[in-house]
Order: sequence, then C-alpha cells, then structure tokens
Amino acid sequence: MTDHSHALVSQVATQALAAQLTDAAYAVALRHGTTEDWLNLELGLWNALTEVVQQWNRKGPARA
Repeated sequence: MTDHSHALVSQVATQALAAQLTDAAYAVALRHGTTEDWLNLELGLWNALTEVVQQWNRKGPARA
C-alpha cells in the first residue's frame, strides 16, 4: 500500500468512526429532548467528534 492510499484509508476510517459516534450521540441527545435544530445538532456533533478522532490518529488515545 502506498503512502497516499494508506492516508486515504485512514481518512475514510476516521470519517466512518466519527459517523458512528455521531449517530450514537445524536440518539442520546434526542432521547433527552434537545431543543436545538436537529440538523445543526447533528452537524455540530459530527464536526466535534471528527476533530477528536483525527487527534487520536495523530497522537494516539489519551492514557488513563
């Protein structure tokens, strides 16, 4: 696998993980009766979780 294809696979995996985390967090937010616009909420979650996953990819997860 070339460096470029490895980077692409990593980017796709990052987006897939962020999407799964967003779905889970969004479901919890809706169950708790959020009053925020649903699209802005989901996009905000997506952006925040993508940023965290990208940080994990760069540094590795924080150790407890």
